[in-house]
Amino acid sequence: DYQSLLAFADTTLRRFPTDPSDSLIVQRKNEIFSAINQPSVKTQTGTITTINLSLAQKYFDAGLTAFKTDLKLALKSFLKAAEINPYDPKVFENAAICYFNLGEYKKCIVYFDKELVFKTTTGKPGFFKGVALLKLGQQKEGCGYLQTASSKGYAEADGIIKTYCK
Repeated sequence: DYQSLLAFADTTLRRFPTDPSDSLIVQRKNEIFSAINQPSVKTQTGTITTINLSLAQKYFDAGLTAFKTDLKLALKSFLKAAEINPYDPKVFENAAICYFNLGEYKKCIVYFDKELVFKTTTGKPGFFKGVALLKLGQQKEGCGYLQTASSKGYAEADGIIKTYCK
C-alpha cells in the first residue's frame, strides 16, 4: 500500500540523508505521490489511472486502424492496449480475432478466454472460440461454445452448428 511505501521512504531518508536531487529514494517517493494523485477509474476487476486509459485507448484505436490492412500490426497494438489496461474485454476480443484471422487458433482461444472472464453478454467470443476449437479438431468442446453463442443470440453460430454439431 502507498502509505507504507511513503513511510519506508521517509524512514530511509532520515537514516541516510543525501542530496535530494540525486537520491533514488526521493525519486521513487515522488513517483508514489504522482501515482496517488492520478485520477483513476475503478472497474469491475481493478483500478487503472485515467492517463493509462488514454494511452490504452490510443493503442486500441491504432489497432482498429491497422486491422484493415495489417493484422500483425493490429495485433501488436491490441496486445499493448491489453497490457496497459487489462480490465477492458474489447482489447482481448480484438487480439483474439487477429489471432483467429492469422490462423493461430490456440493463441486466439487464450485471448477469448481472457475476454470470457468478463462474463460478456454477447455470443461473439463463444462463437469464435467454438470455431477455433473445431479447426483444432475439438468438436465436442467447440460445439458447446457454439451452442452457448447461439443461445446468446449470435445467429452465425446456427449454420455452423447444423453443419458440424450433430
